[in-house]
Amino acid sequence: MDNNEQALSNASAIKREIERLKTGHYEVGAFGVIQNYRYGEFWAHAKEIGEKFKTLKPLSGEDRERLWKTYQETCENMKGTQNDEREKSRINRGNIEYKIKEAYSAAGGSTDISGVDADKEMLDKAKAMQTENLNMMGGSKLTKEDREACWKYWREVNGSIDSKVKQTQQMNYWRVDAEAGDAFNAAYSGDPYDALNMIKSVQKIVGGAYLEQYQRTALRDKLDDAWQKATSRIGEKKEEKRKKHEDWRERMEDNIARWEGRIEGSEAFISRLEGQIEELGDKVRNAWSANYVLTASGWIVEKYAKIAEVREQIGDLEAKIEDVKAKLEG
Repeated sequence: MDNNEQALSNASAIKREIERLKTGHYEVGAFGVIQNYRYGEFWAHAKEIGEKFKTLKPLSGEDRERLWKTYQETCENMKGTQNDEREKSRINRGNIEYKIKEAYSAAGGSTDISGVDADKEMLDKAKAMQTENLNMMGGSKLTKEDREACWKYWREVNGSIDSKVKQTQQMNYWRVDAEAGDAFNAAYSGDPYDALNMIKSVQKIVGGAYLEQYQRTALRDKLDDAWQKATSRIGEKKEEKRKKHEDWRERMEDNIARWEGRIEGSEAFISRLEGQIEELGDKVRNAWSANYVLTASGWIVEKYAKIAEVREQIGDLEAKIEDVKAKLEG
């Protein structure tokens, strides 16, 4: 092959490489739309072509000038495309970082997120925003540097939100646990009926509090323990009260029986006194001595007085019996 043929062959080889440089370093999506440029590959290939201008000889001046111009235009076009993409990436990065900052603020963020109060609604909103931001990163055109910067910022803010969530849940747990502790103490050593009301109140708080599941379980276990103890003590109190009532009822029934026995004895005593009075009356009517009549009459008066005294005692006992029977029936 002579020099002219070799020069033509070299020019053709460089031309083919330039064409490959133009079309071989990007990915094509649907409808032939370019989706992504592989800049590293492009510039490595461009460097190889630049070396070919030095190493492939012979090459006519006219072909060298024409091919070099095409080569430079291709490189300049790629520089423009790369710069445009970098600018778009810069804008996208700014938008994403702004959205991440909004999520940080939604969580109660400030210069020190740990010093700002937050509630469940705020934190749930911030976490939802971070999910949207992650999706936004995945769907945005970004350079490797900008993507890494966005990802780093997203993770920092997400860590702060997670920390705030844990802090808020821990503070909620301590607050509710203090109230659960009061109910627990009341169940073990206070009024068990008051304890049940306290437990019900704390159970409602636990149901709506922003807590980790293990924290909620721990609180419910404590309240269940307190509930069991309170109901057990109430059962003991009821049994004690029932036993006292039974003892009282037994005593009252014994009293009634004893009082009824006393009434029966008093009635018999009155009958004997009445018999004695009748006997003394017969003797008075048949007496021959005035002194005896006077003495016997005194005895009769004494016996009537005793009967009146005993009947009054019987009345008191009957009143007691009626009162106790009413209480037993009540």
